[in-house]
Amino acid sequence: MKKIVTSATVAALALSTVVAPSAMAEYKESFENNTCTIELTQADKDLVNAYLTKPKDSANNLATALQEILYKQHPEQKDNIAVLEKYRELNPGDAKLGLTWSPFKNGGGKETEAAKQSLMKAVNGLTDTVNGVTLTFKSGDARWFVRGPQKTDADKAEFPATTLTMEQVDSLLASGKYGDAIPSYKALKTKIDKGYQQETGDLENLGIFYSDSVKAVAKALGTSATEERDAAYKVLGSEPLKKSLENCKILSQGRDPEQVREDMGSSKDLEILRPLSYILAGVFGLFAVLGIAYGWVREHMPQLLGM
Repeated sequence: MKKIVTSATVAALALSTVVAPSAMAEYKESFENNTCTIELTQADKDLVNAYLTKPKDSANNLATALQEILYKQHPEQKDNIAVLEKYRELNPGDAKLGLTWSPFKNGGGKETEAAKQSLMKAVNGLTDTVNGVTLTFKSGDARWFVRGPQKTDADKAEFPATTLTMEQVDSLLASGKYGDAIPSYKALKTKIDKGYQQETGDLENLGIFYSDSVKAVAKALGTSATEERDAAYKVLGSEPLKKSLENCKILSQGRDPEQVREDMGSSKDLEILRPLSYILAGVFGLFAVLGIAYGWVREHMPQLLGM
């Protein structure tokens, strides 16, 4: 019985992925002259930019993953892939490689057609096991092993420090619209969404003519893309900004945010422990009363105890 490919396939194929943050994004705050300056930490800036600038062409990402499998058993196909990718560069509209035989197409003709036929033969019946998952391809999958012209990657985002007056900080905290602290995030989220659409556009519906293995690898890539998009989103979320604005408020009072939060955490721990201490005190008190009662009965009315 065949196993279904999971997102672990992506890591097994050594594809570059963006690591999701283990916690919320972090900001650095400073307070001076009734204004607070907040700035995203460098690690979080790097995470978002790693996502923005990674290759987003979904079909090409799929081809890269499939070539990893192909070359393990058929390294000789690298030359044929190179011929076909040159053809794709000259004929971006022929993604299905349907006219490679035509001498009237740029880069088409006998050599290109022979390269395609050789690739199809190598792909037909190609089988590999990745992390215990069995993949088996058929000749019609060959077109997905060939990259086309790479779409232009997005530019890196700038994350300048943001300075707010304490009146603005108070207003944002009161309204609950923490994301308004950095208006540029809205446009940045739109850019992330567009990148995600590019990265998953060809992975959703590959059609009935292709093998389940191609579809499974495509699904794994789609899952990875979603996780990476969510990781970038998490950095731009409202909750980290709320914490940063609260830190500004604490700094304006001349106190250390970390110390205040540590003290608040200790207070919360005490609040949790206090009811428990009352319960334990009550239990021990009950046992003490029962002990006294037993002693009195034993001394004055032993017949009740069958003595």
